[in-house]
Amino acid sequence: LLAGAETATLRSLIMIVVYLTAILIGRQEALLNSLALAALITLFWDPAAPLDLSFQLSYLSVLAIGGVMLLWQKRSVRREESAPALRRWRDRLLFSALVTLGISLVTTPLTLYYFHQVSWVGLFANWVVVPIAGFLIVPLGLSTSFIALLWHSPMLPLARLQSGVCELFLRIVSVFANMPGSEIHFPSP
Repeated sequence: LLAGAETATLRSLIMIVVYLTAILIGRQEALLNSLALAALITLFWDPAAPLDLSFQLSYLSVLAIGGVMLLWQKRSVRREESAPALRRWRDRLLFSALVTLGISLVTTPLTLYYFHQVSWVGLFANWVVVPIAGFLIVPLGLSTSFIALLWHSPMLPLARLQSGVCELFLRIVSVFANMPGSEIHFPSP
Protein backbone atom coordinates (compact mmCIF):
# COMPACT_ATOMS: atom_id res chain seq x y z
CA LEU A 1 0.00 0.00 0.00
CA LEU A 2 2.90 2.35 0.70
CA ALA A 3 4.16 1.71 -2.85
CA GLY A 4 0.83 2.74 -4.35
CA ALA A 5 -0.76 -0.68 -4.93
CA GLU A 6 0.10 -0.66 -8.63
CA THR A 7 -0.32 -3.83 -10.67
CA ALA A 8 3.36 -4.83 -10.47
CA THR A 9 3.40 -4.27 -6.71
CA LEU A 10 0.24 -6.32 -6.19
CA ARG A 11 1.68 -9.08 -8.34
CA SER A 12 4.82 -9.12 -6.19
CA LEU A 13 2.67 -9.23 -3.08
CA ILE A 14 0.72 -12.22 -4.45
CA MET A 15 3.97 -14.02 -5.27
CA ILE A 16 5.39 -13.37 -1.80
CA VAL A 17 2.21 -14.37 0.06
CA VAL A 18 1.84 -17.60 -1.93
CA TYR A 19 5.48 -18.55 -1.34
CA LEU A 20 5.39 -17.67 2.36
CA THR A 21 2.21 -19.74 2.69
CA ALA A 22 4.03 -22.63 1.02
CA ILE A 23 6.81 -22.28 3.61
CA LEU A 24 4.30 -22.20 6.48
CA ILE A 25 2.66 -25.42 5.32
CA GLY A 26 6.01 -27.11 4.73
CA ARG A 27 5.99 -26.93 0.93
CA GLN A 28 8.89 -24.55 0.38
CA GLU A 29 10.45 -26.98 -2.06
CA ALA A 30 7.45 -26.34 -4.34
CA LEU A 31 8.67 -22.90 -5.47
CA LEU A 32 7.64 -23.48 -9.07
CA ASN A 33 4.16 -24.61 -7.98
CA SER A 34 3.91 -21.48 -5.84
CA LEU A 35 4.92 -19.38 -8.82
CA ALA A 36 2.27 -21.06 -10.99
CA LEU A 37 -0.41 -20.47 -8.35
CA ALA A 38 0.63 -16.81 -8.05
CA ALA A 39 0.37 -16.50 -11.85
CA LEU A 40 -3.12 -18.02 -11.80
CA ILE A 41 -4.24 -15.63 -9.07
CA THR A 42 -2.75 -12.73 -11.02
CA LEU A 43 -4.54 -13.86 -14.19
CA PHE A 44 -7.81 -14.11 -12.29
CA TRP A 45 -7.28 -10.56 -11.02
CA ASP A 46 -6.08 -9.17 -14.37
CA PRO A 47 -6.46 -11.45 -17.44
CA ALA A 48 -4.37 -9.07 -19.58
CA ALA A 49 -1.42 -9.16 -17.15
CA PRO A 50 0.79 -11.48 -19.28
CA LEU A 51 0.89 -8.78 -21.96
CA ASP A 52 2.56 -6.41 -19.48
CA LEU A 53 6.36 -6.29 -19.59
CA SER A 54 6.64 -6.13 -15.81
CA PHE A 55 4.64 -9.38 -15.54
CA GLN A 56 6.91 -11.06 -18.05
CA LEU A 57 10.12 -9.85 -16.43
CA SER A 58 9.06 -10.54 -12.85
CA TYR A 59 7.77 -14.06 -13.49
CA LEU A 60 10.71 -14.97 -15.71
CA SER A 61 13.10 -13.66 -13.05
CA VAL A 62 11.48 -15.69 -10.28
CA LEU A 63 11.39 -18.71 -12.60
CA ALA A 64 15.14 -18.29 -13.16
CA ILE A 65 15.72 -18.02 -9.40
CA GLY A 66 13.68 -21.19 -8.89
CA GLY A 67 15.60 -23.01 -11.60
CA VAL A 68 18.95 -22.01 -10.13
CA MET A 69 17.76 -23.05 -6.67
CA LEU A 70 16.71 -26.48 -7.97
CA LEU A 71 20.04 -27.00 -9.71
CA TRP A 72 21.91 -25.75 -6.64
CA GLN A 73 20.07 -28.16 -4.37
CA LYS A 74 20.86 -31.08 -6.69
CA ARG A 75 24.49 -30.01 -6.91
CA SER A 76 25.10 -29.70 -3.22
CA VAL A 77 24.76 -32.79 -1.13
CA ARG A 78 23.62 -31.57 2.27
CA ARG A 79 25.68 -28.45 2.81
CA GLU A 80 26.84 -28.75 6.36
CA GLU A 81 26.38 -25.83 8.73
CA SER A 82 29.59 -26.99 10.38
CA ALA A 83 31.51 -26.30 7.17
CA PRO A 84 34.23 -23.67 7.47
CA ALA A 85 32.94 -20.10 7.34
CA LEU A 86 35.08 -19.32 4.29
CA ARG A 87 33.49 -22.20 2.38
CA ARG A 88 29.98 -21.12 3.37
CA TRP A 89 30.71 -17.56 2.15
CA ARG A 90 32.21 -18.88 -1.07
CA ASP A 91 29.08 -20.99 -1.66
CA ARG A 92 26.82 -18.01 -0.98
CA LEU A 93 28.76 -15.83 -3.41
CA LEU A 94 28.70 -18.55 -6.05
CA PHE A 95 24.96 -19.03 -5.59
CA SER A 96 24.41 -15.27 -5.83
CA ALA A 97 26.46 -15.13 -9.03
CA LEU A 98 24.51 -18.03 -10.53
CA VAL A 99 21.17 -16.39 -9.65
CA THR A 100 22.27 -13.12 -11.26
CA LEU A 101 23.51 -14.96 -14.34
CA GLY A 102 20.31 -17.04 -14.55
CA ILE A 103 18.07 -14.00 -14.34
CA SER A 104 20.16 -12.20 -16.93
CA LEU A 105 20.01 -15.13 -19.33
CA VAL A 106 16.24 -15.57 -19.19
CA THR A 107 15.42 -11.85 -19.34
CA THR A 108 17.90 -10.94 -22.09
CA PRO A 109 15.53 -11.90 -24.95
CA LEU A 110 12.85 -9.59 -23.53
CA THR A 111 15.24 -6.68 -23.00
CA LEU A 112 16.51 -7.16 -26.54
CA TYR A 113 12.98 -7.21 -27.94
CA TYR A 114 11.56 -4.29 -25.95
CA PHE A 115 14.61 -2.07 -25.40
CA HIS A 116 17.00 -3.21 -28.17
CA GLN A 117 19.90 -3.35 -25.75
CA VAL A 118 21.74 -5.59 -23.32
CA SER A 119 23.64 -4.37 -20.28
CA TRP A 120 26.45 -6.65 -19.14
CA VAL A 121 27.17 -4.32 -16.22
CA GLY A 122 24.06 -5.54 -14.41
CA LEU A 123 25.83 -8.81 -13.66
CA PHE A 124 28.20 -6.89 -11.39
CA ALA A 125 26.06 -3.91 -10.40
CA ASN A 126 23.40 -6.14 -8.83
CA TRP A 127 25.91 -7.45 -6.28
CA VAL A 128 26.40 -3.89 -5.05
CA VAL A 129 23.11 -2.06 -5.55
CA VAL A 130 20.62 -4.79 -4.57
CA PRO A 131 21.98 -5.14 -1.01
CA ILE A 132 22.00 -1.34 -0.61
CA ALA A 133 18.38 -1.11 -1.73
CA GLY A 134 17.20 -4.20 0.13
CA PHE A 135 19.07 -3.79 3.40
CA LEU A 136 19.37 0.00 3.68
CA ILE A 137 16.94 2.01 1.56
CA VAL A 138 13.75 -0.04 1.96
CA PRO A 139 14.08 -0.74 5.72
CA LEU A 140 15.10 2.86 6.40
CA GLY A 141 12.17 4.17 4.34
CA LEU A 142 9.68 1.89 6.06
CA SER A 143 11.10 2.79 9.48
CA THR A 144 10.88 6.48 8.65
CA SER A 145 7.25 6.11 7.55
CA PHE A 146 6.35 4.08 10.62
CA ILE A 147 7.98 6.59 12.99
CA ALA A 148 6.22 9.47 11.24
CA LEU A 149 2.87 7.69 11.65
CA LEU A 150 3.48 6.98 15.34
CA TRP A 151 4.55 10.52 16.17
CA HIS A 152 2.06 12.20 13.82
CA SER A 153 5.01 14.17 12.56
CA PRO A 154 4.51 16.53 9.62
CA MET A 155 8.16 15.83 8.70
CA LEU A 156 9.89 12.56 8.13
CA PRO A 157 12.20 12.06 11.14
CA LEU A 158 15.02 10.29 9.28
CA ALA A 159 14.63 12.17 5.99
CA ARG A 160 18.19 13.53 5.95
CA LEU A 161 19.67 10.06 6.51
CA GLN A 162 17.28 8.56 3.91
CA SER A 163 18.26 11.23 1.43
CA GLY A 164 21.96 10.58 1.97
CA VAL A 165 21.59 6.83 1.49
CA CYS A 166 19.50 7.35 -1.67
CA GLU A 167 22.06 9.81 -3.02
CA LEU A 168 24.84 7.26 -2.42
CA PHE A 169 22.73 4.61 -4.16
CA LEU A 170 22.17 6.84 -7.21
CA ARG A 171 25.87 7.70 -7.42
CA ILE A 172 26.81 4.02 -7.38
CA VAL A 173 24.21 3.25 -10.06
CA SER A 174 25.54 6.18 -12.10
CA VAL A 175 29.10 4.83 -11.88
CA PHE A 176 27.96 1.49 -13.30
CA ALA A 177 25.74 3.11 -15.94
CA ASN A 178 28.54 5.36 -17.16
CA MET A 179 31.12 2.61 -17.57
CA PRO A 180 32.35 2.46 -21.16
CA GLY A 181 30.33 -0.08 -23.15
CA SER A 182 27.97 -0.70 -20.24
CA GLU A 183 25.17 -1.31 -22.69
CA ILE A 184 25.22 -2.84 -26.11
CA HIS A 185 22.60 -1.59 -28.55
CA PHE A 186 21.02 -3.79 -31.21
CA PRO A 187 18.82 -2.87 -34.14
CA SER A 188 15.07 -3.15 -33.76
CA PRO A 189 13.69 -6.55 -34.87
